[in-house]
Amino acid sequence: MKIKLKSRREKIIFSITVGVIACAVVFNYLIIPVFERDSRLTKEISLAEAKLQRFRWLLSQKDSLNEKYNGAGSKLGAGEDNSVMAALSELEVLAKSSGIRIVEIRPEASSFTRGQSRESLIELRAEGQIQGYIRFMYEIESSLSLFSIKKLQIVSRGSAGNLEARFTIVLFFSP
Repeated sequence: MKIKLKSRREKIIFSITVGVIACAVVFNYLIIPVFERDSRLTKEISLAEAKLQRFRWLLSQKDSLNEKYNGAGSKLGAGEDNSVMAALSELEVLAKSSGIRIVEIRPEASSFTRGQSRESLIELRAEGQIQGYIRFMYEIESSLSLFSIKKLQIVSRGSAGNLEARFTIVLFFSP
């Protein structure tokens, strides 16, 4: 198909149209895929860096995790009273490191559960900020002692963001 252009104006418009179409094709099929690939690789790199940072943190915590693990192994042979007292002490340490203040803590009677394991309920009342409670709950659930939060009630106290919380924590141990 041969197009005959008569005037100079038609030739200029035709050249500009062909140039715009050529630029659009180059942009859509060459430049945009390069930018999309770059964006995808940047996201993958940032994800890998975040994982690497997490692994570095875990590696730096290796010694303290080993100490907690070895301490938990030695607690398993202790009696029921010693286990509950050690759990209360651990809860106090976790609360202090999380920045919350324990107002009241008291163990309840232990009862049999499935098999030969026992559980003991611990009632805890504390005051603090929401960030401290989040950190405290994380520490409880990730503790090497077998803690589980059974019940949680949070009440606002004052306008400064102070909160009062009541926890019912379950401690599982073997007799």
